[in-house]
Amino acid sequence: SYLVRLNGHVDAIVFTAGIGQNSDRIRAMVCEGLTPLGVSLNVAKNARRSMRNGGTISTAHSHIKVMVIPTDEELAIAMQSVDTAQVLQPAPKPAAVSAARKASPDAVQEDEGEATVSTREAPAVGEAEVSTA
Repeated sequence: SYLVRLNGHVDAIVFTAGIGQNSDRIRAMVCEGLTPLGVSLNVAKNARRSMRNGGTISTAHSHIKVMVIPTDEELAIAMQSVDTAQVLQPAPKPAAVSAARKASPDAVQEDEGEATVSTREAPAVGEAEVSTA
């Protein structure tokens, strides 16, 4: 067991998912082999066939806490899918850039994927543009 390799420096043994969450026999068999390392299972708590809400199933005197933690793999997959989809979506262009592009395509300058809007107003009809440069 990896527990031996850790020299007993373990915070908890956690049973999860289908078998770990629903099989008191498997939990008992696993913990039975760990009694020399100070693992003590509460037989009554472990006898609950299904630990849908999870909980601690070790005794108060156990050197290592033994727990059952419910999982929801479908929810985890859905959340990771949403996160991935958000990362892959292109960032929306700022409203000012979109509006400026519609009004005057020349007012928007794109440089390496970044768009900037020229704030210089076009001269009114009949006026000349004066440059101070």
